[in-house]
Amino acid sequence: MAALEFQSSFKNINQKEWNDLTKSNPFLRLEFFQSLETSKSIGEGTGWQPFPVTVTDQGRLVGASPIFLKEHSYGEYVFDWSWAEAYQKYGKNYYPKIVSSIPFTPATGPRIFGLDQSIKKNIVMQLEDLAYKNKISSIHILFCDESERDMHEDSKWMPREGVQFKWQNKHYNNFEEFLSQLSHDKRKKIKQERKKIKDLGFEIKKIKGPEITETDLDFFYACYCNTYQEHHSQPYLTRDFFSLIRESM
Repeated sequence: MAALEFQSSFKNINQKEWNDLTKSNPFLRLEFFQSLETSKSIGEGTGWQPFPVTVTDQGRLVGASPIFLKEHSYGEYVFDWSWAEAYQKYGKNYYPKIVSSIPFTPATGPRIFGLDQSIKKNIVMQLEDLAYKNKISSIHILFCDESERDMHEDSKWMPREGVQFKWQNKHYNNFEEFLSQLSHDKRKKIKQERKKIKDLGFEIKKIKGPEITETDLDFFYACYCNTYQEHHSQPYLTRDFFSLIRESM
């Protein structure tokens, strides 16, 4: 009989079996979550307490979900501060809340994994039971796959809709063909912006995998931190995280 457990860490989960369930999505690979935890980007003091669900059958992982107990609403790219304020106004605790998501990553994809639909549905039911028994305000499944919506379509769940703008490559043969699909004003603006970059003499090259050095990561991390500072915020990811995913992924 399958056994469902809530873990306190991602570190002791079978990596291959988890990754087999999540298919090829890089943000759902166990190495990604383990690197977040090892680098202290999540965990104690961050407001992101790992609480992953695992379902095993005869010692083999057959279902899972990346679950967190959240002490705040930062790093989700879904804004529910008004809900938190309403709870506080009426003397109730909104936090901790239960969140199934990829920390700091608004990428759509599956959030409940399982070899069959019954395993996935059981995970959802156990999450509901956990929330009710512990009087937790709410459970949030963030940026979930469209195919997962039927698991939540009952009286206990509410859909929360948002908008993302995504560029789609419509099999353009080259950049000029892409530009030809745009209005005159948009084409002109893009060409002007590209000319400014060219005139500055910048060289752009792609590096990946083992080609990436620690010096490259130092520069990248400085840019990452600067982006947050420009927006009067603090970066979520630590420098160690990037070294860890380079090594493990």
